[in-house]
Amino acid sequence: MMYTLSPLAQQYKNFFMNFQAGGNLKHMERIREMLIKKEISFYIDFDDLLNYDRKLAQSLLEKPDKHLEAANDALKSIIEVHFGSPIFGNIIDVRIGSPFSGYLKSIRDFRIRFRGFPKETRVDIYNIRARHINKPITVEGIVMKSIVKYEILEIIYYCEKCDKEFRDQPDKDGRWFESVTCPYCMKRRYYNNIAEMVDVIFSDVLHVFIEPENLSEGSRSLEVLIKDNLVDIAKDIIQLNNKIIVSGILRPKGEGRKDYAMLEKVKVEDGTITRFFKSYDVYIEAHDIELKEKAANF
Repeated sequence: MMYTLSPLAQQYKNFFMNFQAGGNLKHMERIREMLIKKEISFYIDFDDLLNYDRKLAQSLLEKPDKHLEAANDALKSIIEVHFGSPIFGNIIDVRIGSPFSGYLKSIRDFRIRFRGFPKETRVDIYNIRARHINKPITVEGIVMKSIVKYEILEIIYYCEKCDKEFRDQPDKDGRWFESVTCPYCMKRRYYNNIAEMVDVIFSDVLHVFIEPENLSEGSRSLEVLIKDNLVDIAKDIIQLNNKIIVSGILRPKGEGRKDYAMLEKVKVEDGTITRFFKSYDVYIEAHDIELKEKAANF
């Protein structure tokens, strides 16, 4: 499949292919390492983007979802078009039949993660407002609780018509479809339950609840959602009472408990101030986690 890139995705493709650090093509090397390890997470340092194109970096802070999609498309385009071609010295062979072709065939989207968001994204947990939803955010808090859950990462199907197995991933919203098309013979079949599938591959999802250090304004916890290889990185950091710094995108949850009454707007009429609030239950989709201070040993 050839990817027709949007102007924004083309900017990211140019960034990945041309940005140098220490005389090396930093992101091309990262792509190579990701393919060798058969990972789906790809990290971008905000400072690198800022040094390469300040306007592009500032735009990311305003519309991160568009940038995440564009960077994902650029990454897939580079892998498809350039890796395994002479331009990069055949460092990875991703052609049909290579050891990497099956792994790549199963991937619908990579997980793009940005690290090192600027200071302007730092927000006190007490000061989170509606304007922060779906925007990059950096918070600091104390780990109060963590729970490991599981989500389906991919499903392996069997096609009776062509006698082949194939893999599929959920869409970007985490949804699965009962009807699946075999990529080999293009036959469409309905799968009604997991028992009809060859295998189901699960991924750890770490739910972490943090509270601000200063509880003078009352208790308020914030949930942090950690996925994929970031779970392994976080395991040594996410310990009870550790103080951590989390960067990511603030997301609204679905229907359910509404913990955050956020100021939407203020209207002044005839000297009367009316404040309009809307309630949200929110969480941080983690892109990066740092340990600021280990819990004291008593």
